[in-house]
Amino acid sequence: MYSSAISLLPVELLSRVFVLALQSDNPGDPFPLTAAQDPFPAPFPNTNLFLSHVSRRWRAVALRTPPLWSLIHFREPTHMARAQVFLKRALRSPHQTLDILVETVAVSDHVDGLTLCRAEFHPVFDIITPHVARWRSFSLKIRDNECKAGARARLSSCGPAPALETLQLFHFENFGCAQNLYLATVRPPVMIFDGVLPAIKNVSLIGVNLPWAHTPFLRSLSTVQLALHSEGVRPEWHHWSEMLSTSPALENLALHYSGPRSIPPKHLRGSPILLSALADLSLTDLDPDQLCALFDTMIIPNLRRLTLDLPEQDFTAFVSLLASPVQVSGSSGDDGEDGDGTDDVPPHTSLAHLEQLTVTSLDCTLKAWRALLAAVPDLSLLDANFNRL
Repeated sequence: MYSSAISLLPVELLSRVFVLALQSDNPGDPFPLTAAQDPFPAPFPNTNLFLSHVSRRWRAVALRTPPLWSLIHFREPTHMARAQVFLKRALRSPHQTLDILVETVAVSDHVDGLTLCRAEFHPVFDIITPHVARWRSFSLKIRDNECKAGARARLSSCGPAPALETLQLFHFENFGCAQNLYLATVRPPVMIFDGVLPAIKNVSLIGVNLPWAHTPFLRSLSTVQLALHSEGVRPEWHHWSEMLSTSPALENLALHYSGPRSIPPKHLRGSPILLSALADLSLTDLDPDQLCALFDTMIIPNLRRLTLDLPEQDFTAFVSLLASPVQVSGSSGDDGEDGDGTDDVPPHTSLAHLEQLTVTSLDCTLKAWRALLAAVPDLSLLDANFNRL
């Protein structure tokens, strides 16, 4: 009787193949939620379910492979019962961590039996909160102020999350009028996870602010995404600069209508912050003056990818600043003792090693645009919308 090669694999190797198949579903972005509103979000792949329904042997192996069941995704009411089954399978291993994704909708978009909203919010947290010590990633999308209040209560009382590496909090809704917006934002933010996230590496806050002065875990980060923050809820400059200067391994930074609240004059803020590891930078809906001031506070010698989607204002000064040479030596964030040789690097532009440039919207003079292109000798991919350039 014919047997396929994979059916002859030992259980350990077959289980490993299953895990690798599951990992192939991950596009590499640590954050599953985006600031853009998608009315028809794509379903998450059910690779684990497919693998467990191929044959009896595959099912037996899959059920004994905890990583296959570690993604706990809530988008529909039926996902709550499914989550309890997945948790039972995943937690068979005392070392298995969990990836939690919770997506709720606005009251106006809620459909009983199809989406999650107010009635389902706390039952979802009743399922996942007892396992907060196992959370490896946690992403929460909220479109309703009552659910926001529930999230404040839950995350401020759930205790530390010692294994959490990725945190994404998303809150965006149509407030209807200025009074509703004021009532929704007047309360100060709360401390989450008791401020104890020793493993955190990736943080995304979309329409959500934190008590910046009492958030000690914003350090040693690899990826930071801040979006949709009005001026009054953005981090103060000293909190912002501390986050960057204490994250020497920061590789990805995305700002979408966000950033530091105000940037002090050059003589009051000290030396620029050296971000040697920063390779990917995305800037959306920021003002020219804010961008110029922001770039004057940072040195980014190894930037590889830059994305610009800026409002209809004149960004000539910012583009010229991008193309201007900067001096690396003498900058904060690097004490020169690690032998990276930055003290000997001559002045160069932040774009000297840029490989990919994506421009969705940018207004500047032709002279500034030409100078920008001349400053990127290593550019291999230019993706520009010339209708908005």
